[in-house]
Amino acid sequence: MGFASLDATVLSGVGTARLAHIALISRLKEMVRWLRPKKTHSLKQLWTIATAECRRIIPEQDWNAIDVGFVQRCIERVYSIA
Repeated sequence: MGFASLDATVLSGVGTARLAHIALISRLKEMVRWLRPKKTHSLKQLWTIATAECRRIIPEQDWNAIDVGFVQRCIERVYSIA
């Protein structure tokens, strides 16, 4: 909630410093929620999805100019270490 959305009755009952504190705590809680680990696709799944989508969009000549094999080998290397 921003200060602009607060009406005069709320502002008169609560000090500005207290409102700033409440807004800061609210924003920090929101940031913590975003930073928590989430269940997402694996790197391999993301790579499969990205290559399928990009192959449809990127012209063949441009796609062939990208070293896709290198990226694939990097992903396989990550999984071989883990």
